[in-house]
Amino acid sequence: MDDISTSTASSIVSHKPRNGRIWLATLGLALLVAGLLASASLMLATVFSIIYIAAMMIIAGLAQVGFAFTAPGWQAKILWTVGGVLYTVAGVLAFTNPLLASAGLTLLIGVLLVIGGASRIGSAALEHKGSPSWSLAAMGTVTALAGLAVLLAWPGVSLWLLGAILSVDLIFQGLSALGMAWALRQR
Repeated sequence: MDDISTSTASSIVSHKPRNGRIWLATLGLALLVAGLLASASLMLATVFSIIYIAAMMIIAGLAQVGFAFTAPGWQAKILWTVGGVLYTVAGVLAFTNPLLASAGLTLLIGVLLVIGGASRIGSAALEHKGSPSWSLAAMGTVTALAGLAVLLAWPGVSLWLLGAILSVDLIFQGLSALGMAWALRQR
């Protein structure tokens, strides 16, 4: 009996990594193809990403309104309801006008990149009391400049920036999954 359970366990272990590796490689290939397709039409990818975000906002807003009925106390009920309604309305507006929503999100990305870069530069200046961390300052400068580039090109850049971010993300996720599958193959 001990030999049977040992052989069964070793066969499960030997098959599981192979199946996992195949699924991981398939996922990686699918993500890579999706990223390449998204890069073929960045504007369409931008619109799809906005529609996806809008749908998630609508679902989350409705869930918040639903939760408001179970919240303890009338103040909590009002806060959850107002928050849920605002979230739902924002989702509906984004859904009905995805290009306007992409302009708003792109503007937000530009502003946040400038703020993030400036905070890294400030952090680098304060990090070593007079001798700043130059790598952190350099990263902050690049981030702030990227934000300024987005802001200076806005709103035109909003037609393709979110699609570009999506396609690059999908391509790198796909390559990463393929790399992990390849590493599992080596074991």
